[in-house]
Amino acid sequence: MVITLTREVKEAQIMVERIRDAHRCIWHDAARERSITTRGELSALNDSELVWKFLNAGEKPLKDNMPHSFKPPFESCIEQEATILKLVSDKLSKLVRFERRAANQLDKDLRPLAQIEKISE
Repeated sequence: MVITLTREVKEAQIMVERIRDAHRCIWHDAARERSITTRGELSALNDSELVWKFLNAGEKPLKDNMPHSFKPPFESCIEQEATILKLVSDKLSKLVRFERRAANQLDKDLRPLAQIEKISE
């Protein structure tokens, strides 16, 4: 019985750790998102005819393929962080709910082990 309870606790701990790893990956990927890293690279071309020199016949315009490159660059780190937050908010809200459920399951699995420990003392 103790072995079964211990296995359930370890599985719940592994699930919580996996969720936390996914949490870190979401933040890391968002900071490296192309719309963040290349924002403003081509903003100087917005009012120029140079944009058309980059286009080949039959291809979509650059503004359709890379709209974030033509936006004005971030004015501050706060604006960049706010954009990153907007990118990750949906993923994180789902992950937080999943993490809460996994943590609750871990607590639920730990209770019987705590009772056994109290009895054995």
